[in-house]
Amino acid sequence: MKDLETLLNVRENISLNLLDGVKNRKSDFRTFTLCTTGIISSGRTVVLRGYDSTNNILTFHTNSHAEKIEHLKSNPDVCSVFYSKSSKLQIRCFGKASINHQNKKSKSSWIKMSDMSKECYF
Repeated sequence: MKDLETLLNVRENISLNLLDGVKNRKSDFRTFTLCTTGIISSGRTVVLRGYDSTNNILTFHTNSHAEKIEHLKSNPDVCSVFYSKSSKLQIRCFGKASINHQNKKSKSSWIKMSDMSKECYF
C-alpha cells in the first residue's frame, strides 16, 4: 500500500486498488456493494469488470431484467462501496450510473465474455 499522506497519494492508491480488482480475481476490490434507490434503498454485491482511472468510471455487468436497472432508470445516483479486510481500507465512490444495453459497448462486452459467464446473466 502506498503512503497515504497526501490527497494525490490517496487517489493513486484508490486507482491501483481498483485496477487490481479488475485484473486479480483474488483481490479484495474485485467485488463491491452497489447502492441504489428505488421505492426503498438497496445494496447488492457486483463484480468490478472495468475501471477507467482517467474518467473515474467503474464498470460492472448485470442482467437487464434485474431490479437495479429499474432503480437506475428512475434515479441514476449511486454509491459504490469497496472494502479490503486485509488492509482495513474502505473506498466509497459516488456518481451517476449509465446503462449500456444493446449498444456498441454492451455488444463488445458480451462477445468477450466466456460462455460460463454469459449463463450468469440469463
